[in-house]
Amino acid sequence: MKKQTAAFLLAGILLVCGCAAAEKARYLSRDGDKAYHSSHLAMHAGLEDCRICGNYLKVRSRANGNASVIGHVEQADLVRLQEVSGGWARILVLYSAETSPDSYAGLEGWVDAAYVECGCSERTYYAGGVDAVQGGEVTGGGVNLRELPSGSSRSLGKLSRGERVRVLGRYASGGKTFYRVVRTSGQSGFISADYLDVGGSVPAVAHASSRNASPSTSSQRSADRTAGLQDCKGTENVQATTGQLRVREKPNGEIIGHISPDDRILLEELSGNWARITVTQAKSWYEDCWTGLTGWVSAEYLETAASLSTNHKNVEYRVYTKESVLSALKGIELDFSSGAGGWQTNLNIRQDGSFYGIFEDGDMGDYGKEYPNGTLYECRFSGRLSVERQLSDYSWLLHIDKLTIEGTHTQEYIDEGIRHIPSKPYGIEDTDSLILYTPGMPVSELSDDFLSWASMYEAETYLYGFAVYNPVHGYAFR
Repeated sequence: MKKQTAAFLLAGILLVCGCAAAEKARYLSRDGDKAYHSSHLAMHAGLEDCRICGNYLKVRSRANGNASVIGHVEQADLVRLQEVSGGWARILVLYSAETSPDSYAGLEGWVDAAYVECGCSERTYYAGGVDAVQGGEVTGGGVNLRELPSGSSRSLGKLSRGERVRVLGRYASGGKTFYRVVRTSGQSGFISADYLDVGGSVPAVAHASSRNASPSTSSQRSADRTAGLQDCKGTENVQATTGQLRVREKPNGEIIGHISPDDRILLEELSGNWARITVTQAKSWYEDCWTGLTGWVSAEYLETAASLSTNHKNVEYRVYTKESVLSALKGIELDFSSGAGGWQTNLNIRQDGSFYGIFEDGDMGDYGKEYPNGTLYECRFSGRLSVERQLSDYSWLLHIDKLTIEGTHTQEYIDEGIRHIPSKPYGIEDTDSLILYTPGMPVSELSDDFLSWASMYEAETYLYGFAVYNPVHGYAFR
């Protein structure tokens, strides 16, 4: 698969995902469906097992479509369902992912109940019952907490082996299963079912947020941030601090696009707690981001490049030995993917140098009478690595001593309406050697191919995690 082809495929996937993200709960369409959904949601009043399934959903002061809008909520926000009335749901934001400038922990108001989804199974939902909130235990170390139910979605952080979480829902995506979970810190996201043992006690969640429950306090922080940006007016020495920042036509005006930390921006003007910016180099995958995009963003989501790099200046990174470097990878899953959609390769390296991985590329548009659920290109592989030599303090040359394709690699088959087509171990093919980078590797010494595939931000001075690089094709696992 060529990178350019993958880019076009990704753009299409993002377009589809962007539309799907705003779908109503349970794909409601008829009035009867909506009435049943509202009556079912009422059974969840007081619980924390519901989620928002629309982007930038209006929160109103009253249960009325003409009531004033007091904020917005996103899919990544954690809410408690307070009550349901006449097709409207009163929610309380417990944790804000801060992807919306006017969402914060403590925001309470009314939203269209059709865009509130519960975590109940289909069987329980239509039988008129309610699935209880479950607990779960993470069974792997360094497991990714994903932004979306996809192995190639952005990682929000790492989960530790034995960590207990709340389980709020189960989702199938690309032939894999994910759970939506909430950590005791209040952070929410998705985890692969392969690394979660569901059951046992339900941990308490400290619903803390870096944003205060008071909008006035949040506004004060924005004012402080604005003051710190004054010296950056007319320069490109600023950067977005969130991956889904909305660009408005004017403060509180129409949403016209998105920017991310990948994009280079020029700070044109500051007005109150708002900043007018122009994208001088669009690097993100957002379809509504382009070079020349101009608009207003909340100053709370901008930071000076110098401030962003400060966190790395005083960090002391460990220099590993030949004997210890592979042991450091124990329990860590590395990903090679397009960044937001259809395909990914997962690579797991054990401390003895053995490794295993899975490549999957789902194409739901390639279907037939015998396989109505689409086509899945896949490869399960394993092997062994050895350390050849150290290249620098933070890089090592690894040799692939053995590579085995698991299962019947040469045969195509259909299972549960999905056509499975054997493939190569995309990412580590056509090479006998890989390069391992350890935390502390200077970003300035990494190749452009690596930076592109690893979605590295220019503000990163040093690599903060482990990564594996295929020098033949320029592929990056991170």
